[in-house]
Amino acid sequence: MKNFKRFTAAVAATLMAASLSIPMAMNVSAEKDIIKFTGEVGENHQYFAFKIFGGEVKTIDEGGVQKTELTNIVWANESKSADFLDALKSDTSIGSDFSDCTNAAEVAAVLGTYKNKSPEAKAFAKFVAANKDKVQGINAMAAPIIEAKSDGYYVIIESSLINGDASIPTDSAMTSYLLAVYDASEGAELEVKSAIPTVIKKIKENSTLDESVGTTDNRMSDYVIPTDYNDTADFSIGDTVPFQIVGSMPSNIDEYASYKYIFHDTLDSQFTLADEFGTSDVTITIDGTEITSGYTVTAVDNEITITFADIKKVATLTANSKVVVDYSATLSNAAVIGQNGQKNAVYLEYSNNPNVGGEGETDTTSKTPKDEVIAFTYELDVTKIDGANEDLKLEGAKFKLQATDGEHKDKWVIVDKNGKVLGWVDTEADGSELTSNDDGIFKVIGLDKGNYSFKEIDPPKGYNILEDPVAFDITATIGNSQNDNEITGDELSYLRLTVNNQQKPGSVGTGTVGMSIENNSGSTLPSTGGMGTTLFYLGGGAMVAVAGIVLIAKKRMNKNAE
Repeated sequence: MKNFKRFTAAVAATLMAASLSIPMAMNVSAEKDIIKFTGEVGENHQYFAFKIFGGEVKTIDEGGVQKTELTNIVWANESKSADFLDALKSDTSIGSDFSDCTNAAEVAAVLGTYKNKSPEAKAFAKFVAANKDKVQGINAMAAPIIEAKSDGYYVIIESSLINGDASIPTDSAMTSYLLAVYDASEGAELEVKSAIPTVIKKIKENSTLDESVGTTDNRMSDYVIPTDYNDTADFSIGDTVPFQIVGSMPSNIDEYASYKYIFHDTLDSQFTLADEFGTSDVTITIDGTEITSGYTVTAVDNEITITFADIKKVATLTANSKVVVDYSATLSNAAVIGQNGQKNAVYLEYSNNPNVGGEGETDTTSKTPKDEVIAFTYELDVTKIDGANEDLKLEGAKFKLQATDGEHKDKWVIVDKNGKVLGWVDTEADGSELTSNDDGIFKVIGLDKGNYSFKEIDPPKGYNILEDPVAFDITATIGNSQNDNEITGDELSYLRLTVNNQQKPGSVGTGTVGMSIENNSGSTLPSTGGMGTTLFYLGGGAMVAVAGIVLIAKKRMNKNAE
């Protein structure tokens, strides 16, 4: 059986190596007189066939190697052949190669000297596409089926070029022109596959993720995601939040003479970037090698743009190449508490037409779908109550909060007047005093999940100070999937606080957990204890003994006097 190798064949007794590779798998032929397209065919990808030469396809055996030839070559559109040949000779790229040609067979003979995927073969395909009115349109109807009843040498062109439409839809790209020999007796079938890049974004958790989080994303399964990176994470206000963006290449990157490649990354306003954020604030690697030039970085209103005008000038790229961008931002005190979180999204803008230098005839580009990540933070509400009457709220209790694990382990929180976290300090003395109001409440707004401890430094008036710190834990359940393009709002699914072995569910929507801390009133008489008491007792006993001796002596003296 002949398959679509008929489309990679010969002209004028030589191997016709002028066919162009495009992202289409060449399958077993469909049916006689039919060019059939399968796969991603539809509104965004439609194709037309144009016949350059007519002739007769034959297959010959040369030393056990099957070769396909197109013989008896003639112009497919004889009436326009002179115009076609004149235009070909005038072409600035390859016209000089055809200066001595006078007919179709001679043009085919020159084409037979071009290597497969060569710049010359691509230039000829581009020329034919620009002069399609001078060749023969074969039932020029949109895919998936084109009726082609005669052998010949054809060019396949995507429909948007036919229609002159320079606007390529999102997540799409032009396919290369296909030059190939076609055997009508066998027909042909092409499986259309888009050759487009992919982009993913990740956010790094500042504490170890659950073990169920994988290290691959099914949208880019050949890239190993670094430890602790995911689509979700949680932080304290003021934390530095690391982000990573990964971009892939189209499978036909080698067909582009140049390739525009632009990351468009948008942070929610709750994040702040370094002043004059630029190239020094990002780290970019291509296939593991850091690069420091060949791109620009701009940041306007939290929109970061990283532009490679031609990424093929920066590194040697393959279909498996990966571009990795790392940078950080700070979670500000404008952070949204709870389930809504702080979303961040990236999309990739890329060249979509390999036929004209990579940029397209009008410098057209397409863009990938956005990929989003989200960061959460939480609020702790504490109520100070009377130990004997929980309805009695206590004003004026003063505490300090210490982290006992995680990124801020052993550090003390500092907050603003509203209780929003500003940061963490090393010493208790520098930590903020958290004072209960007249409702007995104080808040710490913008905490990460983790273990903490309250130390009371001043009790309410008339109450006893707590002798031991109050230890507690904030636990959050957030989405573990590495494969979410879009944040749906349910990534934060559970929130709780644990204190004194008691679990207290929190509010997922508001991101709030709460607890009560008791103080007891009343007097407790001090006891000095130790040797002081012993001496007191011994001293008292001695006085009693002395008194007894004196009394006995006095009685004896009185008796003697009588």
